[in-house]
Amino acid sequence: MSAQPVQRSNAQTLSIIAIVISVLCFLAGPIVGIILSLKARKKAAAFGEPARLPQIALIVSVVFVALHVIGIIFSVISSLLAVQGVGH
Repeated sequence: MSAQPVQRSNAQTLSIIAIVISVLCFLAGPIVGIILSLKARKKAAAFGEPARLPQIALIVSVVFVALHVIGIIFSVISSLLAVQGVGH
């Protein structure tokens, strides 16, 4: 009898890639991180694996999207204030 190898999802790998991309890349990185972590959660659920790491990856990605958006808002506001101050 030959034992068949146990099939495993690559949810953990996708989760780690999502975290790394979210942290290292600019705005597109966290968006890709969200997509990958959602995909990892779906794969983990399909294989009956725990979805803790995909959930962490999703949280990290969402936090970095929020930080980027806040940074862009502050940048725009400070630029507008600087331009307004130059005219006076």
